[in-house]
Amino acid sequence: MMSALINSLNTYTQTPLANKMFKWMHPVMIYGSFLLPFAFLATGEYKDFGSLAWAALIVIMVIRPLVDLFPKIILFKKVLAMRRGIGIVSGMAALTHGIGFFYLYPSEIGANYLWSPNQFFLYGIIGLVFSTLLLITSNNISVRFLGKKWKWLQRGVYGMFYLVCVHIALIGGRYGIDYTPIVLGIAVFVLRVFAWNKKRSAK
Repeated sequence: MMSALINSLNTYTQTPLANKMFKWMHPVMIYGSFLLPFAFLATGEYKDFGSLAWAALIVIMVIRPLVDLFPKIILFKKVLAMRRGIGIVSGMAALTHGIGFFYLYPSEIGANYLWSPNQFFLYGIIGLVFSTLLLITSNNISVRFLGKKWKWLQRGVYGMFYLVCVHIALIGGRYGIDYTPIVLGIAVFVLRVFAWNKKRSAK
């Protein structure tokens, strides 16, 4: 049954309509992401952009191990091919989220409590710095200029992911700490371990 489901999904993924959709989706994501700051100016809402950045970051973290674990599913490979665009969306959304906070609450920037390790702000701002650095270097010019260092720089997304996990957890939920990103962070780690182990066993 699972095999039939995968075959059906693959068949749909390779239809002319699906191929056109994936072909246009990547550039639309890249260029459309630069409109996000204007969307903030129009709405005055910064939290939604943080949610968008978080969702895109999750996709970035899981798509590579999903391709390794389920190589027969073409949809995962097509999403992987758009990983740079998804990363740009995540970076622009995070930048809009951070700038939006500073714009709406300028008096809070110098508040000492926000920079405490016990507060969400510190982890968010470090994650934003990483995100902005990755965003700036997400282009072919940076790939050629940095060479092998570019790949090591892009791997900073893993550390950034867990910083954002802590950031969201400390923002709080019903019981003071939101445990959802912590559980998700563990799940992503386990998924990547399984994928790494499968690749190692295949050698």
